[in-house]
Amino acid sequence: MIEIHATRVHIMDQYDEAQIDLAHRERRRAYKLLKALHFEEAIAAHEEATSCLEKARSLSNDSVVQESLLLQIAFHARQKQVVRYKQELQRNQHKRHTSISYSRTTADTVELAEMALPDGTSTIKISAQTRLEDLQEIIAKQLHTIIDRNDELLLQMYRKTLGETGSASSITSITTIQEQGQWLEELRANNAEIRRLFEIMAEGGDRIQQRNKQLEREVEILREKLRSLEKVSSSSTEGNVEQSLPDLAPLEIPTFENLSNMATSLFS
Repeated sequence: MIEIHATRVHIMDQYDEAQIDLAHRERRRAYKLLKALHFEEAIAAHEEATSCLEKARSLSNDSVVQESLLLQIAFHARQKQVVRYKQELQRNQHKRHTSISYSRTTADTVELAEMALPDGTSTIKISAQTRLEDLQEIIAKQLHTIIDRNDELLLQMYRKTLGETGSASSITSITTIQEQGQWLEELRANNAEIRRLFEIMAEGGDRIQQRNKQLEREVEILREKLRSLEKVSSSSTEGNVEQSLPDLAPLEIPTFENLSNMATSLFS
């Protein structure tokens, strides 16, 4: 009976390791899919990895293994959120490019209509400033979320390092090198995301400032043209009013001498 039980445990351990290996394979596949911008496939790979880890967890009674598997499951759940976030960024970027392409085709008409208004410059400045503030608010929220997550990961690593007994030597018995590697990998990815968000904010601010300057120049050019047209119109109107009508030729008073002679010759 003992041999049969030992054999069964050995088979379960092999199945457990096979599920963990499959989960690691799906994690690597999800990373490659994310780099290729295949977001839905990457999410599916993380879900498959989670399923494998859940199966391995159901077969293990070791508390250390259970904790390790739970951490890996939580890691894949966070990675799915990261993939969805990047997918949303990609969609928004595509929408912006589409909007920019459309606005370039209609920019002349729209800008002429806006800049013909007396307060066209201030309206454009306020609109651009509002877009910049919205961009800064969105990125600030994302940065705070990532920083909070980094603090949480660092706190977990610190607690694991000290261990429940408060001794630094218990790290080997509580967590594994693989778990630490996953935490460090997530911290590295979060730092890269923070740098990218700062770059987006800087580039967005520069683009908006350049666009504002360009609009100011175009507004000034258009106002100069309007002032020139007003001057031409006013000068032509004043000239027409002041110009006098030409003198008419004097009217000739008809004489009836020839007519009376013709009548005399007819009736004579």
